[in-house]
Amino acid sequence: MPAKNLLIKKNQIKRNQIGRVKTEKPTNPWGRDENGKLTFVRVLKPGETPLV
Repeated sequence: MPAKNLLIKKNQIKRNQIGRVKTEKPTNPWGRDENGKLTFVRVLKPGETPLV
């Protein structure tokens, strides 16, 4: 079982998260709505590192 407070470069990794991603160019992440259709979420800027 992993440690309770796992930190990667000052970002806490929560249960069921895989790690981090670094974007090198503008990227459009997509999500699913309540009907299962893909919907645009937002634009990730270069250098932004969201947790995944």
